[in-house]
Amino acid sequence: SEFKGMSPDEFYINFKSKFNLVQKSETLKKQLITYLYHIFETELEYVEGFKDFYQKHILVPGIKTALVTNTERNIVNKIIEYTSIDKYFSTIITSDDVLKNKPSPDPYLKSMLKLNVDPKYTLIVEDSSIGIASALKSGADVVAIRTTLTNKQVISIDKKLKSFDKFDDISKFLTCS
Repeated sequence: SEFKGMSPDEFYINFKSKFNLVQKSETLKKQLITYLYHIFETELEYVEGFKDFYQKHILVPGIKTALVTNTERNIVNKIIEYTSIDKYFSTIITSDDVLKNKPSPDPYLKSMLKLNVDPKYTLIVEDSSIGIASALKSGADVVAIRTTLTNKQVISIDKKLKSFDKFDDISKFLTCS
């Protein structure tokens, strides 16, 4: 999870450094993508509670949604192939769609522009430290879902940020707000 949310360039630099790898980034990228595609095909699943959350808070009220990721488009397309996740989002912004990736706010600002929504009327659900930083800079309301971060890590990013263990908890929060 320490690599979650990194741009592709940052990921390969940090991955090679952590594991003392000397091979070229392009060679490593090809090997890792082959491995990732195998995992996507055999193990990839939705975060628990996502589909119910989507049905209740997105589909029924007709809310516009965006998937904003630091992942490259070709990898996102493979995820779509195995999960059909694109059916849950009005638009998808990948690392290939912006000049500056997260933690810059640009990916979120581009998604809001495409959806024709104002940041002050936008709620972003994020699960990585880099993504949270990006989301907060966008001017939107932000909540964290702790799929890979601890509460302590979320607090270290922003003490006022609301964070939740699962989508059911976000659902309860939205219902009570």
